[in-house]
Amino acid sequence: MQEIGLALGISLLLSILIGAWVILSIPVYLSARLITMKRVAFTKAMLATLVAPLLYAIIAVGSLLLMDSIGVIAMVLALIAAPMAWLWAYKSLFDTGWLRALGITILSVILLVISIWLVSSLMSTILPDLPLQDISPMPLPPLQNV
Repeated sequence: MQEIGLALGISLLLSILIGAWVILSIPVYLSARLITMKRVAFTKAMLATLVAPLLYAIIAVGSLLLMDSIGVIAMVLALIAAPMAWLWAYKSLFDTGWLRALGITILSVILLVISIWLVSSLMSTILPDLPLQDISPMPLPPLQNV
């Protein structure tokens, strides 16, 4: 019986991770289409959403492992190399230059923040008594009776 619960838990976790991956790929896809001004496959945006953070994490963890041997220089190098790896992933996958890769990154973050705010506002409107409404990225001032 425990195997069924474990399998259900793993299935639920994988479903949530894949769903989040798809949702987080949407702003990258839209940004890449707008910035590169050419057709971009959604699967390529999904690959970029997977590869860029992985490269970033590998460099960040690598710098932590190198802290003992080369000290603070490892962190300084990671602060330069990790964002460059992120941009390189976008540059390579979307077949564009460094500046456009930076534009894709910035625009996708802006689109993600806007979409989170919209969903949060919509949820707080639909479910006003939801106890989690205070975690809105831009809390609204309390309404006053006039």
